[in-house]
This record gives sequence, structure tokens and C-alpha cells, in this order.
Amino acid sequence: MHLHFEHLKGKNEASNQIYSPVFFQLNNSGHRSQLNTLLTNNEITLINDDIHSQIRELLKIRHPFRRIAEDEYPGMIDAHLNGTDAEEFGLWVYYPWSKRLVHILPEKEFIEVRTSRNQHKITEEEQNILAGKKIGVIGLSVGQSIALTLAMERVGGELRLADFDTAELSNLNRIRTGIHNLGLLKVIMVAREIAEIDPFLQVKIFKEGLQDDNIEAFFGKNDETLDLLVEVCDGLDMKIASRFKAREMRIPVVMDTNDRGMLDIERFDLEPDRPILHGYAGSLTPDDLKSISEAERVGYVLKMIGADTLSPRMKASMMELGQSIGTWPQTASSVVLGGAITTDVVRRILLDQFHESGRYYVDLEKQISDPGHARNSIHFNSELLRQEALGIFGEDITQPGFEAQDSAYIDSLIQFAKEQNKLFKRFPFTFRKNGDKLIIFVKRSEILGNSYLCVMGGMIASFNYKLKLDGKKLEATIVAHNQEQPYFVVGFKAGEKELVMAKSLSPLSFLESQGIKINWAKDKDVVADSLSECERLLHFIPQTHKFYYNYIRFSPQGEGVAYEDTGLPPTAKPVYLMASDPLAIQHVGKWNKGKALSLLAKMRWSSFQQIGLIDANTQDAACLISLGEKLQSLIWMSDAGQVFLNDSIPQLFGVEDFPEFYTEIHLLKQSLITNFETDPGNALFVCGIRSEQ
Repeated sequence: MHLHFEHLKGKNEASNQIYSPVFFQLNNSGHRSQLNTLLTNNEITLINDDIHSQIRELLKIRHPFRRIAEDEYPGMIDAHLNGTDAEEFGLWVYYPWSKRLVHILPEKEFIEVRTSRNQHKITEEEQNILAGKKIGVIGLSVGQSIALTLAMERVGGELRLADFDTAELSNLNRIRTGIHNLGLLKVIMVAREIAEIDPFLQVKIFKEGLQDDNIEAFFGKNDETLDLLVEVCDGLDMKIASRFKAREMRIPVVMDTNDRGMLDIERFDLEPDRPILHGYAGSLTPDDLKSISEAERVGYVLKMIGADTLSPRMKASMMELGQSIGTWPQTASSVVLGGAITTDVVRRILLDQFHESGRYYVDLEKQISDPGHARNSIHFNSELLRQEALGIFGEDITQPGFEAQDSAYIDSLIQFAKEQNKLFKRFPFTFRKNGDKLIIFVKRSEILGNSYLCVMGGMIASFNYKLKLDGKKLEATIVAHNQEQPYFVVGFKAGEKELVMAKSLSPLSFLESQGIKINWAKDKDVVADSLSECERLLHFIPQTHKFYYNYIRFSPQGEGVAYEDTGLPPTAKPVYLMASDPLAIQHVGKWNKGKALSLLAKMRWSSFQQIGLIDANTQDAACLISLGEKLQSLIWMSDAGQVFLNDSIPQLFGVEDFPEFYTEIHLLKQSLITNFETDPGNALFVCGIRSEQ
């Protein structure tokens, strides 16, 4: 059986453009005639006539000083009507989209009653000031909550709404509306909802969203100029363009991101030269946006919203974009909170009660939370280290042939080593100078294994390279060390360390000439898949996660190796920045997601012509330090990016207390054993070598 809906669908399409109510006064014969026609044509299906109750409430709020007896109300209501028939008193409001007819008080009395519960948090004088204000809202997801809250509080007498999108079922997780509004333009939907709360509020809609050809009309001019802009749209172009326009017109801008209750306030009315988005957008202009790539757009958006300040769950979710979710999440509680925070701030700005610009957080998870401790946090015994240091400085380790060095020169050696050795920042080294010696302490956990000895070897190689460059005729050498609470005593003696720096040798030839044994992968593609999955899993274990990110620097300045020098894809920097947050990655691990981390790592591992495992087959510290010196020479003599050393993946196979990942780690280990014919858990580094040029 087929139902004949088509004629009704046609009517719906026409009515879907209507958002303004119609007012009727029944003491006007023309209005009465029009209303009668609507009734005759069955255009009105629901009537709400509660006028006596509204008058009763009006009388009650006008007599707060006494309790009106029940039997007094009829006489007081008649007196208020003053001979006017109740049916003709006030206004009848017709809502065409729902075919409802509602009887309400006259405008002034309606506003008096509807705002009475605002008194005196908002005074009558303040309410009158707000009624003369014009507010623009761009974007109607969180913007719907903001617009409706502004309307409920009667902050603003005119609202201008801009959004080109329609209501979809997935929007209903955060937009308070009914399923009957699916497919309806959001601006129509919100304008109707405002009219159903307060039909006297002026609402102007911009159905195409904010565009170059309507931005002037949206902002207005002269007496029609906006008093404040609320910008909560998704599009980067309009985020920038609307701020340039607001700054030009000296209009304040408020933005809510509904994550961690973050609110941006830009007082262009008070600071006309203020950089947009507090400077986070840099020198970006609307014209620049016409020529930048999608990856650059993402980078700008993350800078603007502050990728490093997102909540852990938002960071975790952002890492899943394009993998397990199609867009960033927004929850009803965050959106409703955003509506409340924004309305409060907008009201106080318009009433000249708040004057600051800035970025503010109302972070409920932080303010209302259990005290927590990171699982398996790595702690270092600073007191033991201090005592160890005192003990060493008290020892007589002076030996013939060692020369004291200027303190400033030793500092230059340390700085040079930091710059040269990319693995240097993996370990928290502490330096102490003592006469002709340099004492180096290493804070480490057991999971770091012995690769720190190779790093120490690289540091010694860096010292000697710098000494050679400076013509010092000195050799840095390790006088003493302790592996229990690791420290090294470095002295400087007469001599000159021979460093292998032959550019003519290929990386493979160099490794062979130095007797460094590498187990090469039999099937590089299978190994690349396994190593990429290892990189994903090591993110989920606190020790290996910390080890992985211990030396990466995401900002232009500061300690550590710049992200751009790690061999990871440049466009993936935002993903790794969010993945570096231990709380965020903990969520990804619980969900067993993070496929993007595997895919990005695969881009790197697949770029190598050969992949191997470096294993010294010894626990002897001197041998491992010597190996580190050789590997540092290998990096120096190779072209940039030709050789890659990873000491994080071997650590994954030393994890024992994370049973949720045991099966996956075990299977990966077996696959790597098959390909390398050695246990990756015993390796010091995974080595990748690109083409031999």
C-alpha cells in the first residue's frame, strides 16, 4: 500500500522558509477577518489561550510586598482588563510552521513578566540597555545554544544568525531540537525557536552563511551596526574574515570552543590594533587563505584553538579523525555550558561591566575531579643522586696528564654535543664541573636498557670533534663511571682522537669497516608493517611513551630535537603533538585505536631501502660506549636523513605489566624474530638506511 505524501511534502518545502510569527489584535476588524480565514481553512490546529494566567502572574509580580488572596484575583484581573473583552486583550500570535495560535500579553507587559525572574541579577535599567543591542551569531551548533540562551535572558533586542547548514540527525547529540526539524536550515530552526520563546525579539537570518557578498549587510552600518559578534563557525575563512571586519568596525568578538569550557574574548572596540585571535593566527589574512594548502589550514586551526591545551579526550579524538570518526566530537553538556558562559560574558560586555581580552577556561574536568596519579609513572631518586654527586666530588680522581679546562669552554662542549647528538635528549643528563673533570649524571629507569651508554659514546665523540675543530690537541675520555646510579667522569688529556669521517664511505661500508654487526630484514615490507604497529603500541605504555617523546621538541625554541629533524612526516606534526600528551594517548590506548600512528610511522619505515637491528651482543660498558662513538660518526658522515636510528622500539619488548597488549606485542615480536633472525628485545637500535647515493 502506497501512502500519498507528495502533496504534503510540497507544502512542507514552502513552509520550511517561514520563521516569523504573525500578530493579530482582535479589536482590529482586519486582523479578526484574517484570523477567521485561517481558522476556516484549517490553518490553525492548536490554540493556547492562557491570558488570565498571564495577567494573574503580572499582578503577582507587581505586588511583591503582599500575598494576594485567591478570591482577590478575579476582581483584580477585571480591573486590569478595564472593560476590554479578555479575548480582545493583548495579542494573538500565530506560528505558521506549527499551526499554533497563542494568546499573550501586550509587548511591554509580556517582557515585564518574562524577564521578572532576572531581577535584580539583571536590573530593569540593564534589561532596557540590552534590549537596544544587536548581536551577530555565526555558526549554529554551539551557536544554537548561545542564541537561545541570549534570547531566554533577553540579552540583545536583535539577533542576526548566519549558517548555511541544515539540521542532521547526528546534530541532535548537542542541539536541543526535535526530530521534526531534520533537514531544516539551522537559521530557520533557531529563528523559530527564538520566536516561540519571545515573539517580540527581532531576528534576521543569513541562510547562505556569512560570505563575501553579505558580510556588509550582516555587520550593518550606522545605527544598524552590530554591537557584538559571537563567532562559533567551523570555516577558517570566515573565522579570519569576520575578525578582520570586526576589528575594522571596532566590534568585540566572543568565541566558545566547547572543549574545556574555553572562551576567547577579543575587545577590538577597546583595542583596535589588537592582533586577531591573540596573535595565534600570525600574519594570516583573508587573502592568504585563498592559496594555502589543506595541511597548512589544519596547522593554523590547531594553533588558533591551542592544540597543546585541548582536553585529553579531545586530543585523543582529534587523532582519530579520518580513521574511526569523520569530524571532531561535541557533547551536549559542553555545548550547553558554552551557551551559558558566552551569554554571561556577552551581557557583561554590553553593559560595560567587563573590559578584558583573553583566553579563559571553565574546565569542569579539572575543577571537579578525583585526585589521580599516572600509571607506572617514572620517578627518579633526586636525593640519592645528590648524595652520589657529593660522594664523587669528594673523591680524589686526579690523574697525571689531565688538563683543567675553562668553565665556559666546557659549557661550549656540552652545547655542541647537545646539538650534534639527536638521541642526547632522550636521557636527562646533569652536568657538574670539577676542576679538570666533567661529571655527567644520568637519570634513567630500567626500561631504558643500556642504549644510554651508546648515547654517552656519541657525546664523547661530539666532545672530541669539537676539540679537533678548535685545534685543542686534547682528547676527551671517560675516567670513571658507575652503572648502578649512572654517572661518568670525563677528563681531558693531551692527544688527539682519530675520528672516522670519510664521506667516501657509504653507510653500509662504514658499518662493515667498523665491525658493527647488523641483522638485516629479509622482507622489508613486512618489517615496515610490524615496526609501524610497534610504534603505535609503544604510545600506550607510560614508560615507552615517555621514552619516545623525551627528546622531541615541538616548539621553535627550547630543549630537545626539533620535530622537523625526527624523520616523521612534517604534515603529521599536529597528530604527534597531541599524541605526546600522556593522558590523551591513554584514552586512545583504552579504545585500542590510533591507527593514524601506524600509518604515519609506515610512511617513514617504507622510505628505507634497508632496515636492520643493531645489537652489540655484549653488556660491557666500554664496548657500548665505543659503539656509540662509531654510530655518531656514521650520522656525521651520512647525508641528512640517510641514516635513522630508533632506540624506542626495542624497549617495547621489555614491558611485562601491561597484559592488555601482551598478545599484540608477542605476535609482533615473533614476526620480527622471523625476519631479523634475532630477538628485537635484545637490540640497541633499529636502523633504517636510505639509498646509497
